[in-house]
Amino acid sequence: MKNKITLSLLAFFTCTTLAINAAETTPSNNFKKPESAVKYRQSAFSLMAYNFGDIGAMLKGKKPYNPASVIIRAENVAALSKLPLEGFIQAEGLDQRDALDKIWTEKAQFNEKMQTLQKSANLLVVAAKSGDKKTVQKAFMETGKSCKSCHDDYKKD
Repeated sequence: MKNKITLSLLAFFTCTTLAINAAETTPSNNFKKPESAVKYRQSAFSLMAYNFGDIGAMLKGKKPYNPASVIIRAENVAALSKLPLEGFIQAEGLDQRDALDKIWTEKAQFNEKMQTLQKSANLLVVAAKSGDKKTVQKAFMETGKSCKSCHDDYKKD
């Protein structure tokens, strides 16, 4: 039992470290058209919103609180938080739709906010696995703040 816990913790911290490092160096993309990058990131954000919203509904009492569902949703949010950065590409004439141009002039700050989102999403998973609803509420609020911070600075209204 002790070995399983140790291995689980080791795997979690390894994945967290890899996720953070991955955000620092965006992989080369596989987009055939620049417009595909926009659709890609928007799809990832939509899926994140769906999963995050379900946790919020449970925390607000709009649906029954289900700890197992919260874990699944939190894990989805954490996994999905790694995807959007790859979809932020700059191409001449590309309609960025909902993204402000200052993403590219403030790339380091933008990347830092994306890393903060990933970190807070990973902490949401830890909170969900604790089984403590108050801990989940706190981590949920922190993750929401990291989303809002980026939206406030880099998303068109």
